[in-house]
Amino acid sequence: MADQNTSTRPHLLSLLNDLRIHDYNDTGMRAALTLTFAGFLRIGEFTYRPLDLQMGPAFPNWFLTKSSIRLIHHYEHIEPTLPASKTDSFRQGIHLIIAGSHEEACPVRAMKELLVIDTHLPETAPQFCVGTTIYKRACCREVTRIGDNRRSRTSNMEWS
Repeated sequence: MADQNTSTRPHLLSLLNDLRIHDYNDTGMRAALTLTFAGFLRIGEFTYRPLDLQMGPAFPNWFLTKSSIRLIHHYEHIEPTLPASKTDSFRQGIHLIIAGSHEEACPVRAMKELLVIDTHLPETAPQFCVGTTIYKRACCREVTRIGDNRRSRTSNMEWS
């Protein structure tokens, strides 16, 4: 398995394989993981801290919200706009174009699946939620949980 600081395609596919298909949290996690992998995003570009929510109306100026991502041309690609990034020193926003594919790790398909079930929050809400939040710590904990489940199953198979 890849080092915890390195994301490789096999590592991503391994994580995706352990997500439940009809689960809101896992659908959100699938969309977050595939988009961040395809867009080379840092964890701070799609997560936030509990304190950040207290920013009120300024929150969308700094963090990825539901209105930050557009699905284009019958879901052929997505256009996320990062309102703030470490590489955006003038805070003008970074616009990305992420193409769709016909594979398991397609971020366009994952975002489409999320949009179908994610109708309960306003456009100014954070884009990715586990429960109602996707804090940095919660995201890392979820990825660790998925990895632990995989290691546990592999370990059990070896001893069977």
